[in-house]
Amino acid sequence: MEYRIGICDEDYHYVVNLMEYINSHRIGGLKLVAFSSLQAVVEYLEKNYLDGLLVGQVRGDTKPYIDEILEGHNGIILIPISVDMTADEGYLYKYQSAQAIASYILDRLNVSLVPQSVQDKAFYAVYSPIGRCGKTSLAKGLSIRYRGALYVALEEFGTREGLSEDILYHIVCENTRLHSLMEKLKPNEYGFREIKGILSYMDIRQLSKDNFQWFKEQLLIGGNYDKVIFDIGGAVLSDLNILQVMDRIYVPVIEEEEAMEKLQAFKELLRNNNYVELGNKLQFLKVPKCHYSSDMMLDFISEGEL
Repeated sequence: MEYRIGICDEDYHYVVNLMEYINSHRIGGLKLVAFSSLQAVVEYLEKNYLDGLLVGQVRGDTKPYIDEILEGHNGIILIPISVDMTADEGYLYKYQSAQAIASYILDRLNVSLVPQSVQDKAFYAVYSPIGRCGKTSLAKGLSIRYRGALYVALEEFGTREGLSEDILYHIVCENTRLHSLMEKLKPNEYGFREIKGILSYMDIRQLSKDNFQWFKEQLLIGGNYDKVIFDIGGAVLSDLNILQVMDRIYVPVIEEEEAMEKLQAFKELLRNNNYVELGNKLQFLKVPKCHYSSDMMLDFISEGEL
């Protein structure tokens, strides 16, 4: 997994030397990008991403640029650089070894130098037989809540996006080259990585329970994601048994007559087909009508301990 870190300081000789050392030694997957000004950082972020930003002594008023960077890219970890060894906690001392600097950055990113796998009980699905219930909003809200999450869109219709299609194809084929493709996924502006939906649900319906179990095992071996959140459309699963692979399943509902009839039919389907274990993983809930990145959504997720 690559972690892209910007570094901006008026001592550009220092910046370039540190960048070249860490990048050439590939410490913990870090890749440093050098900047001579915060304006250059802002311009870079218009088409690229950063996981973190080291900011040292920079000429001029830095606050407007810092505010713009943090407001527009809330997944970025800001790390101020200090030339004072006795600076407050949270500052990075400038004149220490590159190895120590790399270790500090990885610690702030909550990344171990030893590759970590996806932890047990980390596979969540958001699924509902009801439309307009906030399913995708909840799934993306959960992805923001858990830093380092992987969001997987499995909806009826999506867009043609080459990398996502390749990843899903490798899951169907159970090809271990999947890992090299996954490493190409970069965090979006909200801080989570995303496998976007592919053009038609007919392609997704090729995925079997065994494929999902294999995918889970691959990420458990070395996925480096805190949580994997599946946003599953009602028509895309060829077999409800696929949901058995998930550790937790959230089912958004709305209190409308037609919606409640669909929900009742879904529950009867589970009972009639003896999906006892699956039923124990389900959590029915009403999702607030708001954007997935809003404080309301994040408060709903945090207060409900989802």
